[in-house]
Amino acid sequence: TIVRNRDLIDVWIEAPRGNRKQVVYENILSLIDITDEPFKHLKSNIMKCSQLFGLKMANKWQKVGNLGIDFYKIRINNDSEENTSSDEEQEPPCRSVGRPRVPFEEASKKIKRRRVSELTTDRSANEPQFAVNVVSGSNHSEVSPQIFSFSIAEALALMVDLDISVRKYLLLRSVINEVDFQELLQKTDESILEIINFEERDCRIKVICKWGFDGSSGHSQYKQKFSDLENTDEFLFLVAMTPLRLIDMKTNKVLEKNCRPIKFLFKKENADLVRNTEKEIITKIENLIPIEIKTKDGHSYIIEVVLMLTMLDSSVGNVLSETNSTMKCIICGATPKDMNTLAGINRPPNVDNYRFGLSTLHCWIRFFECLLHIGYRLPIKSWQVRGPENKAIVEANKKRIQAEFRAKLSLIVDKPKPGYSSSNDGNTARIFFHNPQTSSDITGVDRELIEKFAIILGVLASGCAIDMEKFASLLEEARNLYIHLYKWYTMPNMVHKVLVHGCEIIDAFFFAHWRTVGGCA
Repeated sequence: TIVRNRDLIDVWIEAPRGNRKQVVYENILSLIDITDEPFKHLKSNIMKCSQLFGLKMANKWQKVGNLGIDFYKIRINNDSEENTSSDEEQEPPCRSVGRPRVPFEEASKKIKRRRVSELTTDRSANEPQFAVNVVSGSNHSEVSPQIFSFSIAEALALMVDLDISVRKYLLLRSVINEVDFQELLQKTDESILEIINFEERDCRIKVICKWGFDGSSGHSQYKQKFSDLENTDEFLFLVAMTPLRLIDMKTNKVLEKNCRPIKFLFKKENADLVRNTEKEIITKIENLIPIEIKTKDGHSYIIEVVLMLTMLDSSVGNVLSETNSTMKCIICGATPKDMNTLAGINRPPNVDNYRFGLSTLHCWIRFFECLLHIGYRLPIKSWQVRGPENKAIVEANKKRIQAEFRAKLSLIVDKPKPGYSSSNDGNTARIFFHNPQTSSDITGVDRELIEKFAIILGVLASGCAIDMEKFASLLEEARNLYIHLYKWYTMPNMVHKVLVHGCEIIDAFFFAHWRTVGGCA
C-alpha cells in the first residue's frame, strides 16, 4: 500500500489540533497491514515518521498564516515525489496576508541585499553567475569565472614594477608574507639593469646589498584573529634588503637605494626570533647561485650578489654579538663609566663585530638625542637626574625646549608615537643638524659640536669616497670637544661607536668591496 502525503495532509487538517500526530499515526496503521509478527517492529519507526510529519506540517501551516493554501503542491519530504493526476482540480491560491511583495527593481537596497543573500545561501560561486547568463540570454552554457593566481615571484614583480608603498604592500599580507630570496634578487637585478647602461657588455657583475631586520610594536589591534594564535597585529617584524652598488671591475656605479621586503611576521621581536631569522637568511644566502640576465638588446650578464648584515638597530646588534646590555659597546665592550675616558678609547676591539657596520639612520637619531638630552640637563650638569628638585628643573627645561622647537623649526621632539617608539626620527634629526645656530640657541649646546656632528653624519650617509685620514682627524676633534665640554654626560653607545671605532669599521667593512675598485673607502 502506498501512503501519499496528500492523504496524510487531509487527515492532519481535519484532526483535532491537540491530537493530530496520534491521528496521523493511526491512519498510517490503518492503511498498512502490519499484523504479521515480522513487521510489528515497524510501529516505532512509523511513530517517528508521523511525529516528523506533524512537525513539518505545523511549521508550514504557521508560515502561511493558517490559511487554506493548497498543500497538495507542497512537498513535505524533499526526497519523495507526489503522484498527482494532471486532470485533478486544484483550489486557486488565496491572497497572502500583509504587504504585497515589491518587485526587485523597485525594492530598496536593504531588501535587495536580503533577497540576494537568500539566493546565494549554500550555493557555489558558479551558480549565480550561470543564472545571470541564463536570465540575460547572453550565454546558456555554464561559465566559470576567471581567477588569476600569482606565484610568489610574480606577486613580488608586480609590487616592484608598480612601485607601491609599504602600506599598500602590507595589504598583500593575506596573500604573501615571504618571498623567495633567489627570485627577489633576480627581479631586483633585472630592474637595475634596465635603468643603468654599462660600458662593458656581456660581463660579470657584482651587486653589493645590505640586509637586516627590525621589529615594531604598538600597532592597532583588530578583532580578526590569526590562524596561528602566536601571531598578533600589535607587533610587526620585518626582514628587508637594499641594493647599494654595482661593480663590473672597471666602473663603480652608485645606485638609488630601494628597499626590498623579504619577509614580515606579526610577532614580537625577541632574542630567539632574531637568532633564528639570522640563521635562516644566512642559509638562504649560502644557497644562492649566480644570476644570469639577458637584456632586451640581447646582452647577457652574470651577476654575483654580496649581502651584508648591516640594517639593524642596537638591540638586534646586542643579541647577535651576545652583548648583555644595550649601553655596552659591542666592539670593545666599554661600559658607560668608560665611555668618556681613555680606558674606553684604548680597549682592544672585537673585530668580528665590525661586520655589523654602522646604521646611518640610527646614527642620525642617536646623535640628535644625545645633544637633546644634554640640553635638558644643562641646568644641573649631571647625567643622572636624582631628587625631586632636579627632576622638576629638568622637566621644565625639557618642556621649554620642546615648545621652542615646535615654534621655530616646526619639530615635534621626544613625543610618544605609536608603532615608532617616539617622534625622534631621521627627518627630525636632519633638520636639527641642518640648523646648528637655531638648535644651539634652543638647547644651549655648543654650536661647534653640533656642526662637527653634522659633518660626520653627512659623510657617513653620503655614499661617496672618504679621505680616511681627514675623517679620522675629524672624529678625534669631535670626541675631544665632547669630552671637554660635557664630560659629565656619559657618551651614548652609538656616539662612542662612531667617534672611537668609525674609521676601523669602514676600513674593515668596505676594504674588500670598494677600495680595490675605484679607490673608495
